[in-house]
Amino acid sequence: MADAPRWTIPSFHQTPGRYPLGLEAVAMSQLDQLAFGIPVLFRHPRYWSIYTYAIKQFWDRGYAPQTMRALGRYMRSREIAFACAALLCPRHPELGGVVGQIKLSNWLRDHPNDDDPVPLDIDYLQQAMGGYGQIYRGGMIDIGLILAANANPKTSIDAPFGDLGAHVADTFATAIETTTYVREYADHVEGSIPVGVLKELAEASCFCRLGSFPTEQSTLTDVLLGRVQETMPQHTTRAATVRMLLEFADATSTEAITDRRYREYLYYRSTGDSMIWKASTDFEAVWRRWWMVQMRELVVASLNAVFVHLVRWGKMQGGLLAALSLSDYFTELAQLEVPPFPGGPVGRIPDVPLTEVATFFDSVVARESWPIMRAPGDIPRESRLVLMCEGGTAPNTPALAAMALLLAQRRIACRQATDGLDASETVMLQEGMVERGGTGYVFQRLEECLKRGDSLHETLVGLVRLFIVRQHLRIARAKLPEDTFRFYEEDGGLRFVDFGDTGLNSISIRFDALTEALSELGLITGPIGEPSHELTQRGRSVLYG
Repeated sequence: MADAPRWTIPSFHQTPGRYPLGLEAVAMSQLDQLAFGIPVLFRHPRYWSIYTYAIKQFWDRGYAPQTMRALGRYMRSREIAFACAALLCPRHPELGGVVGQIKLSNWLRDHPNDDDPVPLDIDYLQQAMGGYGQIYRGGMIDIGLILAANANPKTSIDAPFGDLGAHVADTFATAIETTTYVREYADHVEGSIPVGVLKELAEASCFCRLGSFPTEQSTLTDVLLGRVQETMPQHTTRAATVRMLLEFADATSTEAITDRRYREYLYYRSTGDSMIWKASTDFEAVWRRWWMVQMRELVVASLNAVFVHLVRWGKMQGGLLAALSLSDYFTELAQLEVPPFPGGPVGRIPDVPLTEVATFFDSVVARESWPIMRAPGDIPRESRLVLMCEGGTAPNTPALAAMALLLAQRRIACRQATDGLDASETVMLQEGMVERGGTGYVFQRLEECLKRGDSLHETLVGLVRLFIVRQHLRIARAKLPEDTFRFYEEDGGLRFVDFGDTGLNSISIRFDALTEALSELGLITGPIGEPSHELTQRGRSVLYG
């Protein structure tokens, strides 16, 4: 059979939207305020040096044409060289968070000899400007190291921003100035570089070597803390976040802290064991804002779990072939039991008034007190209820998620009654409102259910209609339909679409990014995820200075 005409070959590949309820935008906005300029995949602050150095070299050496496309080609060749150097460094096992790591590691594994050439055109990322464009560029613009092309009065390409950008670039240039790479290969945009040259480069350029260049390390620390940029509230808040993390690292210096464990400490100040972490007075304001972020995460996780449960139900009930009535889903929910907890209400959810659950949760919150301290293993916590949903695959997910939402609502009500919310916290609570399922809007609906005397089942029906079905259709209609719809309205019911979803991941709270950065900047002796991460003398001076 003859080949199909090229114009019949699809150039658009259908992929599912990542956030089918659109609830994560609020959390992302809040995180950007607290960790301004720190992208999710940020791991190595020395990339700030590498990228400003490369861009300054492009400018200083007068490469032509002066376009972002040409800059992108130039950046990618440098990115390959410095990434390979980090991967070849003998001082440590293979690092994570290296741009192009998988493809470059495979290449190096297959070409182990010093005289093997490393091509500068390895196809390691689809993004035209490599990892700079995909991961770091926006953050470097925000943090004050890069002047964006659209703001550049001289020409429409990125440039180091003022004296600070130039200084960061120059400190890195000094660090690598004696290497063979600089002497013989720094001008190469095409061709290849021998593995042995990159091994030598690693001795100066690897992320682990930053401590050997105190001027560069100190400058990058000052950049992270906002000490050398124009004064902005976002820089001040990021610095407070960094110092709060240092205080946390000091308190937990002998135990490995995972991302999940850190979230527990943020929200509950305890993971249920003997240790309690409480931010000092200096950092209580920023901690309280992080507490609001974590509460938002619990709200989002609860609603996402119900969404996954509904979509799974629809696919299993034949909703891929014909529209299903939403009332059939609600009939199935009516068979769910209230998750049992000592002293809590029991029975099928249509038979349990929401006020009974709220009264039980009020006693739980009162026993924990505010600020929250410690809860025995048999006492419900929002995070535990969300975990029990198993990403929406647990049969009783809707009941668990509804209880998690109500517990969060009762907890914030207790907090408001105890010591109130300041202006920034009130804004965070209201952010998103109807369009993005704002936390305050969700809690307002729950309060209305309490006042009406609704059962847990009636409450859940309202939540599904408003925050799952209507919210998903609102978000999906605003995007490419084939990208986002997991169900759509048809013949008075819902027709489902199978994207093979395996669940929805939580938003990164930048924990891994920030803790690894603190380690490479020499403020702690290792990432907080490692069993030992004591503060260094430099770290103590940042924390207490």
